[in-house]
Amino acid sequence: MLTKVKQWLVKYFVPHEHNDHRPHILRARATIAILAIILLIEAGFLTQTLFLSQTSLFATILQNVLIDKTNSSRQGESLSLLVENPLLDAAAKMKAEDMAGKGYFAHTSPEGIEPWHWFRMVGYDYRYAGENLAVNFVDSEDVVKAWLNSPAHRQNIMNRHFTEIGIGTATGMYEGREVVFIVQIFGTPTLEPIVGTHPVVTAFQSAAAAEPATSTASQEMFTVAPGAVELAAVSGVESGQLPSEPTPASTLVQRAIASPKTVSNYLYAALMVIVALALLLNIAIKPRIQHPRLILNGMALLVILNAVLVLNHYLALANAAIF
Repeated sequence: MLTKVKQWLVKYFVPHEHNDHRPHILRARATIAILAIILLIEAGFLTQTLFLSQTSLFATILQNVLIDKTNSSRQGESLSLLVENPLLDAAAKMKAEDMAGKGYFAHTSPEGIEPWHWFRMVGYDYRYAGENLAVNFVDSEDVVKAWLNSPAHRQNIMNRHFTEIGIGTATGMYEGREVVFIVQIFGTPTLEPIVGTHPVVTAFQSAAAAEPATSTASQEMFTVAPGAVELAAVSGVESGQLPSEPTPASTLVQRAIASPKTVSNYLYAALMVIVALALLLNIAIKPRIQHPRLILNGMALLVILNAVLVLNHYLALANAAIF
């Protein structure tokens, strides 16, 4: 078995007399096959980006994946993992549907409804609460990266006071196009209502940008217990015993579906490595025996692969924004 694999690798990647110093991976037939693979990957990406991302199925999958990615980010900072709370999911869903139905994208609605209104609507009494928003993203990895690259949003995700999380999504029209609104809310419940206190809001200047990696955005954080630093007990868990390993909300397949750009990027990167390796071996092993057409085939494939990477990056993030 290993011998056959070695023979196949030599035949396709190493120039020698038995393949006429023309590695099969760079020949016309293999080049056409690689182009077909590129078209297949791109068709999958475009299908997910242009069609699947607008469906309720994608919204449900995205919700689960974002919870896992948020917890993964917190775990990397040695913070306790957040527990999904159905009440917070419901509050986030209501906020997302309100934005989708009215066509706005902000923490405060055009009627002046503020973020904590949705917590009250579902009966969630909080000690600490926060909200992150996103719109028109098609890849879960891009959403989380955008939030983490914004100091204000990162502060919410990495806030040590938060113990629970909820995600809500809705599809609606915004700025003339149909988009997915994403609401991520955080909370720490309080068992006893705190009387005589009012929410304290800290607002940050906002700017929605097409490139999340460099965008500056805003978020609002609010608390019903100003100055409090001790976490309230979480429903069903004794104080001081917050769960550190909640069950993952998403499966591997769901994470792939919710990350079309990331998955296609990995596949394209693998093809680029294969083609670049073939070109390097072809030129280095027999530098005096070269076939220009093979080199041209390899270079053309690398140019095409780079082009689709740039195109997909633009398609995925051109109109994306966080708030």
